[in-house]
Amino acid sequence: MFNSFRFFRVRPLRVLPVVAISSYAISHQYWNQKIYLDTQQQVQQQQQQNSIIVDSSISPFPKQISKSNLISQNFTLLGHGIRSVTFIGFKVYGIGIYIANSDISKASQILNSFEKNNQNPEFPALNNPTESDHIIETLLDNNIKFLIRLSPVRNTDFNHLKDGLIKSILAHPSSKTLKEQLSKGLEELRAVFSKTRGSVPKDDLLIMEILSNGEMSVNYINQKQDKIKEMGIVNEPLVGKILMQQYLSSNKPLSESLKKSCIEGLNNLI
Repeated sequence: MFNSFRFFRVRPLRVLPVVAISSYAISHQYWNQKIYLDTQQQVQQQQQQNSIIVDSSISPFPKQISKSNLISQNFTLLGHGIRSVTFIGFKVYGIGIYIANSDISKASQILNSFEKNNQNPEFPALNNPTESDHIIETLLDNNIKFLIRLSPVRNTDFNHLKDGLIKSILAHPSSKTLKEQLSKGLEELRAVFSKTRGSVPKDDLLIMEILSNGEMSVNYINQKQDKIKEMGIVNEPLVGKILMQQYLSSNKPLSESLKKSCIEGLNNLI
């Protein structure tokens, strides 16, 4: 009886290793995430090495600025700080002062010459209020080129920036004795700013570079839109010189934190 039936061999169902596949997927995702986080950390570390935080409300400032269509040569960060006004310390902008790489050796020689005549070796000449202003003026008179990188910490406009710069320049003692020559330069500065109107959002940049013959180029960078505007050049050397003296002056500097940082940077060149 049984011979009339065919017996078939029943193959067992193949059950996919779902758990194994899931574990692999999770492991693969974990390693991808770990690689991503490690890469991000390396990028952040690289950025920290190449830049410095001036204020938490604006983007970090680079320690090096390379020559470009906007900048005539390579610059190295000398010092940085915050410009504040009024008795409550109302922040206006973050600022960095850069020195031309090609002038570092020359600046070092000038600074060392002052240090050799320093009567108190334990107290650097640049830290002496009466000597500091003379040293800064000597650097500028010897055509040491600087660059000013200014970034508002709150929304402002070109008119306010222009008025602030002019007010700062006129506050310098020599503005009275050199009134006629300076007046011509300030008119040039007004003309440069008159070409550009409107708002300046926080974190945008105003770049002012002291050029070979003492002229000062003024340029604007919109960081969000990655747009550059060449505003113009102030040909009168006195404008850039006095502005730099105001930033690095020992007597009522525009930014105490900037002055201290720059003095430290200059002392490191000795």
